[in-house]
Amino acid sequence: MITPNTWVEIDRAALLSNIHACRQLIGPRCRLLALVKGNAYGHGLRETARVLLDAGVDSLGVEAVGEALALRAAGITGPVLLVGPIPDANVPLLYAHHLTPLLVSPEQVQTVGAFTQQTSCMLNVHLKFDTGMHRQGIMRQEFPVLLDLLAKYPGLRVTGVATHLAHADEAEQPERTRRQLNHFGEVLAMLAAAGIRAPIRHAANSAAALLWPEAHLDMVRFGIALYGFWPAEAVQRASAGRLTLRPVMTWKTRVATVKAVACGCGVGYNGSYVTTRESRIAMLPVGYYDGYSRSLSNRGQVLLHGQRALVCGRVSMNLITVDVTDIPAVQAGDEVVLIGQQGAAAISAAEMAAWLGTIHYEVTTRINPLIPRVVVG
Repeated sequence: MITPNTWVEIDRAALLSNIHACRQLIGPRCRLLALVKGNAYGHGLRETARVLLDAGVDSLGVEAVGEALALRAAGITGPVLLVGPIPDANVPLLYAHHLTPLLVSPEQVQTVGAFTQQTSCMLNVHLKFDTGMHRQGIMRQEFPVLLDLLAKYPGLRVTGVATHLAHADEAEQPERTRRQLNHFGEVLAMLAAAGIRAPIRHAANSAAALLWPEAHLDMVRFGIALYGFWPAEAVQRASAGRLTLRPVMTWKTRVATVKAVACGCGVGYNGSYVTTRESRIAMLPVGYYDGYSRSLSNRGQVLLHGQRALVCGRVSMNLITVDVTDIPAVQAGDEVVLIGQQGAAAISAAEMAAWLGTIHYEVTTRINPLIPRVVVG
């Protein structure tokens, strides 16, 4: 067995706790779709999906056909909703692998409908409507064309109707979300008048599930909350006391070597960090190839022996250096935490995101998918 230079641990108990909290929030009659797109938000597609399904989530959501086929290859047979674009050449794979596409335009309905007609097959589909996000979704003015296409292609079995809320995490400004929900209600009424009553209506992501109970409908698309992160600070403030989320991920590496460096020496490429005293510098086998951003040069911190150590010098492709002068016990082989908790100290994905001027979603999803994900606990 190969020992990796860097790895990500997935805390099964924390993930199960978050699933339970989300279940309690939406109640027993509402379906829970777990989004595992983006390599399960960086947590590991196959590894995380197995825990989610063992915990009884109702279905999984992926972005691309390739993600769905990876799940099928891993022996996962449950319902999978494909929420991203579908190249025409991939349409036959939907039927072959029992995938449900989320169709977002009349053109997609036409393409998938023509396939069902040519192959004399039935295919479950969800329809997505644009109620104000102006990204993906069927527009109100396209409704007559949509109805004509659905009548033309009876092989399309509409089992779900969806929308996406652009401002669901804005707890202090509810008007836009209420407007979108009202618009979605009008769409559902128009579909019902045309004889289309899908059993699954869904509009809520994690933020909407926490802030807008009226958006729960028949299914909630949980993503970031399952992995123990709040969608936004405003959502966390508004949800205080109602549920607890536990971070699932710990990203680790090990000390490769430690060396003594004299005062006044430059460290790393271009000598961007210059020692101001006799120092001990530890080399860690992780870098921007692994997803540890170069923008963390001379800014990031890691945990060693339960203490923080500064990243000193440039982050390289596969290596970073950290100043461990004030942690004298550090030696080669010691475990290092990049994201997560070590003793009483912790570095969260949100803190790393603040160093980078981005969001925690980006931090975790950019961790190289080739890095091993190990389920623990």
